[in-house]
Amino acid sequence: MGRDDAKQPFTDLPTPREIAAFNPKKGRSCTADRFRVDLTGTPRSQWNFSAAEVFASDFCAAHPNIRYSRQDVLDAWITHFDSLRDNYRMQEAAKKDSQILENVRTEKRRTERRSTLYRRRYDTAKLLSKRLQSSMPVELVTSLGVDGMSSDESGHEGRQGEPTFFITGKPWRARSVTTWVRTLDSLHIHARYRGEWKATAGAWPRIRVTSTVESQRAAVPGLPRNFYSGTWFKTLSEYEAADLQPETPMQAMHISEEITKYVRSNEVYPF
Repeated sequence: MGRDDAKQPFTDLPTPREIAAFNPKKGRSCTADRFRVDLTGTPRSQWNFSAAEVFASDFCAAHPNIRYSRQDVLDAWITHFDSLRDNYRMQEAAKKDSQILENVRTEKRRTERRSTLYRRRYDTAKLLSKRLQSSMPVELVTSLGVDGMSSDESGHEGRQGEPTFFITGKPWRARSVTTWVRTLDSLHIHARYRGEWKATAGAWPRIRVTSTVESQRAAVPGLPRNFYSGTWFKTLSEYEAADLQPETPMQAMHISEEITKYVRSNEVYPF
């Protein structure tokens, strides 16, 4: 079976389709050169019993002077199969536990990135609110909260080794809200460079790239009505819309001409 010790993984196992299609009247399930057993099945299943016959015949041919009969060898293999199956089950359970742990770690990293993104946008919104003498940017970010921040998936490494993250879109979020938060991201990057392409101290913002992947997370409830996409909202049933509990729309959601000019004049692009 191509394993040097019990810790090595099992390879070249028969697929469920191969097992279902196997007909013992048409030949053996495997050969001695490519010995394959179904470790999800029983020792005497059609596939595995056929494999046991292959093992017994090959073993007896290789050891003609052995004092055990072919039936003894066959019975010994079937007994050994149980230990192989137990080993396989333990390996699969360990892989499953490892995957669960990795999923937990991945979700934790995503949550931490959303929290970092929220703090960054909040800080930028505070500076912008002060400049505009309007609390709207801060109110927009705080209304969204951490759960309203877009998740991202880790992608390939960039040319200089920096990680790239692909943004998972939120079909429920209004385009105007997305435009606002992307504008805040652009202003943040400009502030980090001080407008002179000189980075300030601190970790550089991670590279986030838009993608066609949509987030599977549910819409954040209790947001102002105009934070939700009108097209998406129309797809909701009466009960789904009621459960969402949208609040009074936020006023002055548009991006002013002053902000538009500021973004363009500093070569910072939100889209």
